[in-house]
Amino acid sequence: MIRVLGIGPSESHFMTKRVLDKIKNSDIIIGGKRNIDMVLGEMDISGKDIYYISKDLDHMKSYIDDNIDKDICILASGDPLVYGIGSYILRNFERESLDLEPGISSIQYAFSRFGLDMNDLYITSCHGRDLDMEFLLVHDKVAMVTDRKYGPIELARDLYN
Repeated sequence: MIRVLGIGPSESHFMTKRVLDKIKNSDIIIGGKRNIDMVLGEMDISGKDIYYISKDLDHMKSYIDDNIDKDICILASGDPLVYGIGSYILRNFERESLDLEPGISSIQYAFSRFGLDMNDLYITSCHGRDLDMEFLLVHDKVAMVTDRKYGPIELARDLYN
């Protein structure tokens, strides 16, 4: 079984008991260094195989294919299906072999902290895509996951121009 587990927005107290139990019962843990470090802060994972995700997702897919008979957990910050690793896994593995467990996304967390409802919210990401500013501007509310290459300053510049 391949379990794609949302572990919340970068603080271990956001991980659910269900997620912690699934990690505890897994054979293999796959994740980014920050995510695996966060789990290490919550439990002993010695005896489990650890695979650190890199930009080479094809290599990760091959690793999963080679270990498909094991219980595999893939850690995702936030919700794995909000512009996360879950979308890649859904495209590359049979749905019947997957267990998708959502976590609190950074977008949910931010809107909660600011006291803003998420009704009529358009959610998007700038990772690996060109932005259509005209399309973004027709929405009353937009939440965008940014990266180091295109962040708030670049967004403000493009909106201003």
